Amino acid sequence: MICSLVKRWKKNKDGAVTVEFGLIFIPFILLVLGIIELALMFTAATMLEGGTHAAARVLRTGQAQESGDALTFFQNTLCGQLMGLVDCNGVQHEVLLSFDGSFTSMDFEPQFDEDGNMISRGFDPGQENSAIIVRTTYRYQFITPVIGTLVSGRADNSVTLMSTVALRNEPYDF
Repeated sequence: MICSLVKRWKKNKDGAVTVEFGLIFIPFILLVLGIIELALMFTAATMLEGGTHAAARVLRTGQAQESGDALTFFQNTLCGQLMGLVDCNGVQHEVLLSFDGSFTSMDFEPQFDEDGNMISRGFDPGQENSAIIVRTTYRYQFITPVIGTLVSGRADNSVTLMSTVALRNEPYDF
């Protein structure tokens, strides 16, 4: 009697797929969410890079300097390129001027505080033929709890995105 019950139980395969799916469902969902989250992070990084280049261009061509308020013109150009995925209020920027007109004397290292936020060293777009560095940073906050910690190693589930452009202003004053 007991042997026949054991034989029937071993042959019964009903629900095997359900149990297997239940075991892999959570890791599968985390994998899919992680892929989507990383795609959003790289999209935000690309938007920050494009915004930084567009804002650096208005400095390079002298449009910002000749507008009367270079900082506002720069910020409006930068924020106009970010399109919602990157919160413009969270973007930090600095524009550094080389005092001797060359890139060799410039400090290319950004400075960060203990929380990981960039310490801006000012906004000086220079004049024509000035060598400048334009740097922007943005703290991207992950939605999925595990992904941000795996990517950045931070406990706050975020990663700092940074874009840097080194350029020489054009001779725009004719």
